[in-house]
Amino acid sequence: MIPTILLAMMLTATPASAATTNISYTTNDSTAYTPLATDSIGRAPSDEHCAVETAVDFPAGSGQLQDSIRSYIADELKAFYPENEDGVTEPADYKGDISNGKAIVDFHSEAILAALKKDYEQYVKDGGPKDMYMITQSSIHKASENDSIVTYEATSYNFLGGAHGSSWLEGVTFRRSDGSRIDIVLDPLLVDEMQPLLREGLNQYLSDNGTELNVDSLINGGMYLIDGLVPLPSTPTYLTADGVKFVYQQYEIGPYTLGIPTFTIPLDKIRPYILKAE
Repeated sequence: MIPTILLAMMLTATPASAATTNISYTTNDSTAYTPLATDSIGRAPSDEHCAVETAVDFPAGSGQLQDSIRSYIADELKAFYPENEDGVTEPADYKGDISNGKAIVDFHSEAILAALKKDYEQYVKDGGPKDMYMITQSSIHKASENDSIVTYEATSYNFLGGAHGSSWLEGVTFRRSDGSRIDIVLDPLLVDEMQPLLREGLNQYLSDNGTELNVDSLINGGMYLIDGLVPLPSTPTYLTADGVKFVYQQYEIGPYTLGIPTFTIPLDKIRPYILKAE
């Protein structure tokens, strides 16, 4: 069981040459907290050619934390729309009450299905087979929490034709005290110094997922990590009860078979490389 974590952040930004933040992060097993209550809301509209599945952990009750997470969910649902032929997403504009979780999930699920239908029609018009079945599966869920923070993750899988589908993952962290967001910014000038931590985390992910690849084989393969370094991810890192989570999207540092590499580095180890936390 993960020990309860006491987190207090005094935000400071320092020059890149001395990147530190004053973060107090200590364990205290005796501290109790009430987990954030959520309602599981789902919607799965479909027709003979397209299907949408949406699942959301929607905050129950009232307060600044709940309001902040609801606003995040209302905005994040827009990210699940498929791109049009110009590579642009065109989310529908929900104008209802964002405290009504069922209404907002229903609205966007139906609107995403309508967008998929348009994609299917264009796909067939362009010569694609009529028996194609397009799918969008998405989730916004509570992934981690302790007495100080609540972390949410958004995930999506899409199959819109081709050899295989595509997935992505991202996360965001809220202070339990007032609902404000905590954004962790790592110093890109210190990526060389971070290599032992990044290599350890990535190798652990590869080992846990049963692949024969490791960091050295990715480097020696000549297609990925060609500069010999594990880079910082393009997706922002985020705080969890276990530390700072790193997420690399598909193809970012390896082939499709790697999936979405993720690993978490304890805060006390990554702390010297944090440029700012705000």
